[in-house]
Amino acid sequence: MKSLHVATMDFEAKGEIAGYASLSITRRHYGVGEFQLVIPVDAPHTGELAIDRMLIPSEEPHKALLIESLVYEEAKAEITVRGCTLDGIVKRRLAVPPPTSESTFGWDRVIGDAETVVKHFAENNLTAPPDTKRAIHNLVIAPNQNLGIQMPGQARFEALDVLLKGLAEYADMGWTIMPDIQQKQLVFDVVPGRDLTVGNPGQTHVIISLGMGNTGEMTHTLDASTLRNTAYVGGQGEDEERLILSVGDGAEGLARRETWVDGGSLDFPDELITTGQRRLSQTEVKNTIQGAMQRHGVFQYGRDFDLGDRVTLLSQTGRLDARVIEAQEVYEKGKADAISLTFGDAPVTLASVIKGIQNQIVR
Repeated sequence: MKSLHVATMDFEAKGEIAGYASLSITRRHYGVGEFQLVIPVDAPHTGELAIDRMLIPSEEPHKALLIESLVYEEAKAEITVRGCTLDGIVKRRLAVPPPTSESTFGWDRVIGDAETVVKHFAENNLTAPPDTKRAIHNLVIAPNQNLGIQMPGQARFEALDVLLKGLAEYADMGWTIMPDIQQKQLVFDVVPGRDLTVGNPGQTHVIISLGMGNTGEMTHTLDASTLRNTAYVGGQGEDEERLILSVGDGAEGLARRETWVDGGSLDFPDELITTGQRRLSQTEVKNTIQGAMQRHGVFQYGRDFDLGDRVTLLSQTGRLDARVIEAQEVYEKGKADAISLTFGDAPVTLASVIKGIQNQIVR
């Protein structure tokens, strides 16, 4: 079991938690994760557990946690601690556009590579917002490497975590907030992930399969319940004068699934089309594979690959190259560690992935 270092958000050490009953951590590549810790009330340093303190797993600071709630169960003499991964700081902010006057706001728009777009909204709402009261004093943004596809971004009072998740899924690029313990800073950065699939030149590869002894039975899910393939996107104007475009793949009859997208004050057709395409990409068929990882065999989680990496999966339906988009780690006293991973791809790329699986099944 891992020990957890308790610290304030200014990195003042408050003790170490080791004698807990259970710890469950769910990490997500595109969005915010969560955790639950159950600990006997008389365990050392439980008095240091408090709202807005960090729990930093020993030797794994990139998995740092933020306490959001504490529940004391008197009958069990236990404390249940819940919260989010450190990325959850962004849940406290809206994507507030720069003010056009003392009381009016427009839109916050940016076009560039994916990393620039994501970090633009992080800077404007976390590290250097026009309203200095919104700034988090010890949060910095890692240097920009200009990674990812070219894409637009626009925001007007959306929840910042929802905005960043949508941008990350569209760009197939994760993001994170990690503690820099030496500098006593929080660091916001993007996480492109490594391509460890078989056949990728210049990289070692990772294979997940029963035959490799590193996973139990895998569950494959295709879910089309939220699929939309045609969007009507409304831009600038009012009533009959409003600019509205239809965006989609031309689906007809029963296969056509429609949605409405409010493009705000957008007045260029290209901007409306891109906005519609981005929304449709977020409603593609969900294609995921879940598997319980084993702590033996070759290609082990945490050693050979991690959250955000693309790996090769081998199952009875054939081969699938997919990204680790979620990882759940469970540590319980007296039991073996349990690791459950969810593999998939950003929604924008799912159509080709599903086609590849169907081809494998047909063969």
